[in-house]
Amino acid sequence: MATITKIFDSRILIDHSFEQECCVVIEHNHIVVLLKNKSRSIHSIEIFEFTHNQMIDWEDLLNNCLNDSAILKDRGFHEVTFYLQTVEMLLMPDAFFNEKSVPHHFNVSYGEKPHRTIRIRKLTINKEGLTYAYRYPVAIHHWITTNITKPVIESFSSSQLYKLEHAPTNQHSFVDIKVLFKEIMLLVVMQNRIVLLQSYPYQSMDDILYRILLITNTLSLSTKELNLYISGMINTESVFFELCMEKFKTVELAAVESDWITDNLRLNMPLHYLYPYFNLML
Repeated sequence: MATITKIFDSRILIDHSFEQECCVVIEHNHIVVLLKNKSRSIHSIEIFEFTHNQMIDWEDLLNNCLNDSAILKDRGFHEVTFYLQTVEMLLMPDAFFNEKSVPHHFNVSYGEKPHRTIRIRKLTINKEGLTYAYRYPVAIHHWITTNITKPVIESFSSSQLYKLEHAPTNQHSFVDIKVLFKEIMLLVVMQNRIVLLQSYPYQSMDDILYRILLITNTLSLSTKELNLYISGMINTESVFFELCMEKFKTVELAAVESDWITDNLRLNMPLHYLYPYFNLML
């Protein structure tokens, strides 16, 4: 049986007279459940932790999460959006896209894996047509579509891409890093063109800094000419943050706006730690 443990719970009484919006983020080792009221303020959050291995039974795990989640059991909402961080990703110009070859590209990039679902999205960024594809376990897809009446399924990184679609075309070159519980999502944009979008596991802040410097060096990018945008679980008093301040042109830490959450939402961590999750519900 798949074991999952609730490690954080901050909820208020749900008022069913108002529309509620629910968001679920599925990562490699965590599941985050958020609930937002009609006034667009997040008022409830649950965080679950589990051990990920190749033999994981996703349907069993998600059933346990459903049973333990007061938010999901309550069903005081009409729609649930799932953001999957358990995905393998491909991003390519439309000119090179061939839908029939997508499974082959995934097998070459990530290895052949049975029982996978592939979803494809079309984007236009800086007037360039792009195809974004992601692959994830079919067991997750089956559980969502079986247990949730009106599900919306996205990849976690899709939120970054959709925002780039509407971003000004004169943006400076930058690195955007979202630090989640056990992994980072790294986006590198040069002269308004995406050159990298990928997720990586980490154990310490040293791993994150090493990954950033390795990628910028591999791409022959000077950190002194790059803006660094950071969000998520970053200690602003850490050596890591100090080194980022030294090495990059500018460093901007994303902050949670006061109207994003209700006054009575109590957290046991700095508010900016949960920015990547709160930002999904804007």
